[in-house]
Amino acid sequence: MTSKLKRHKAVNAIIAIAAMVFALYSCTPEGVVFHKYASPPDKEAWYSNDTVTLVLDTIAEDKDVEMDVGVRITEAYPLNDIVLHVTVEGHNHINILEGNVTINLFDETGKTATSGFPYMERSVKLSGTNLHLKKNHRYLIHINHNMRHNPLEGVSDVGVKLEIRK
Repeated sequence: MTSKLKRHKAVNAIIAIAAMVFALYSCTPEGVVFHKYASPPDKEAWYSNDTVTLVLDTIAEDKDVEMDVGVRITEAYPLNDIVLHVTVEGHNHINILEGNVTINLFDETGKTATSGFPYMERSVKLSGTNLHLKKNHRYLIHINHNMRHNPLEGVSDVGVKLEIRK
């Protein structure tokens, strides 16, 4: 195979990868400003003092948003619900939002209220999240669990979705 043909194949591969990355990023639903999940520091056992931190880099313009908080669990999760403590840290390390959210993973009959495979996923709105994001500001979203059962097993990821308030 000639070097010219090898270069041509390499260029085509790079173009194909760039197109796939562009397609993935352009699939964000309209109105969603940020949507990200991350694993606790130790996937086997999440201690209440271990913090999951998500970084929202600067946005192009001011936005008023609502926040959904979510959890992904495996079959090893031992409880029916989870209480998460969420803090949004804004400019100059000032907490601009702080609250708890209870996510029920099963209904009254014991049937799962989650969806997904290989883990189960459930998210709920954090009540009172009238959050105003300012352009050119960076935000940190800190999540801890507020459960007596410590450490928690079976928590795969926790995360948030920020959507423009309607």
